[in-house]
Amino acid sequence: MMKTLKIAGIVLIILVGLTYILSIIRTTTITEKEIEITKDSSLLVTKKHSERIYYGGHALGWGGGHPKNKIQFKYNKIPYEHTTPFILIVLKLFKGDFYFVYFDRETNFEKIVYRFYKTDKDGNTKEITAKEFPKHLAVQNSWLDKKNRLLLKEMDIEGEFSNSLTAKLWVRIEANILYYEQKYGAPVDIIRRYKEKYITVE
Repeated sequence: MMKTLKIAGIVLIILVGLTYILSIIRTTTITEKEIEITKDSSLLVTKKHSERIYYGGHALGWGGGHPKNKIQFKYNKIPYEHTTPFILIVLKLFKGDFYFVYFDRETNFEKIVYRFYKTDKDGNTKEITAKEFPKHLAVQNSWLDKKNRLLLKEMDIEGEFSNSLTAKLWVRIEANILYYEQKYGAPVDIIRRYKEKYITVE
């Protein structure tokens, strides 16, 4: 009996240990992308995404989560690096400083929000408020597939554009309506006003 309990205990310890090891194994992807930081210049940005491995798929499996997203680039010989669990959607340069907007669905998946950051000339990064973010920079540019390019080019206020990350970002900045509060699309009147006041489309 004692021998059986001892073996069962050893097996249990092995299973718990194996489960723990599997739960902390991470998968990492690294990509490089040219991002347009001003009207006339682009920057090569390295993106590193890491998260725990899912076993059995997202819906029915286990594991996963705890993402880390790191961006790295160099500008005027100064290295910049920033790590968050959030998804970068805007990276722009203005008056010598870089401005970031991130899509935060990790803090509370039921209440997704935007987060705003700014660097200084030494490469340090700090979080800022939406009011501190330069309004004319608020255009999603971190990834631009054909659909996003078309939406930004046409900026059809009455159409699909009102559901875009950019449109909802404008409403967040201009009217302080959070992303998760815009479930049925960004208010058209606020989008139109923002576009007319701050955005130049060429």
